[in-house]
Amino acid sequence: MAACGGDLVGSPQQMHLPETLREVSGLVAIDESRLLAIADEVGVVYELDFETGRISERHQFGEPVVRADFEGLALADGVIYALTSNGTLYSSRGAVIGTGLGRFCELEGLVKDPANRSLWLLCKEPRKKKQKKKLHLYNWDLERGDFTDRTLSVAYADLGVKKNLRPSALDFLPSGEEIMVLAARQQAYVIINLRGELMDGGLLPNRRLHPQAEGLAIVGETVYVADEGVDGPATVTRYENGF
Repeated sequence: MAACGGDLVGSPQQMHLPETLREVSGLVAIDESRLLAIADEVGVVYELDFETGRISERHQFGEPVVRADFEGLALADGVIYALTSNGTLYSSRGAVIGTGLGRFCELEGLVKDPANRSLWLLCKEPRKKKQKKKLHLYNWDLERGDFTDRTLSVAYADLGVKKNLRPSALDFLPSGEEIMVLAARQQAYVIINLRGELMDGGLLPNRRLHPQAEGLAIVGETVYVADEGVDGPATVTRYENGF
């Protein structure tokens, strides 16, 4: 596996990513310091060690490698899942799953439900105009290979948001009952519970560090945010005590 080092700088601590991850678009935690990341367009998953700065290839989807619009990453029972914007799920076990959700939404975010074997898919942009004023999350059952009835649709007005968000990443908080959703364009976040109720929200701290927040991983009190490279390298920023 190819490997290289990532630079750690500043406070909060920040890891600079190589050119292969310049368009980082998905992030998931393995443990307190190790993460998996994927970039848009190329189906290669990288392992990042935030303590040592080591970056190495972990998995490749397809041979030759799949090229698609990857927008989310999740880890479930040792299996890596990657989501494309059109709703296709790629599994590290070789399965390619067409969810069909791309007909209704442009997807951008994926997370494992800590309570069961299901994934939550985050809608960035609904296709239907009447749905655009809501935040939508869809639940995919890994056992049945189908959607469940646990859809979350929350009006942005109920989240205290004046303009429609363009969600870009999500993860569960340690409680397993609340989900943090990032919005890259607005440099903001909201936290909702599984009943769709607003629990918290606001602007990202240190917004100059987050020009394009496309990945989120939460481990205990630590929050990792991955940003695409805009005027410099892509980065992963660590907040050890949350926002």
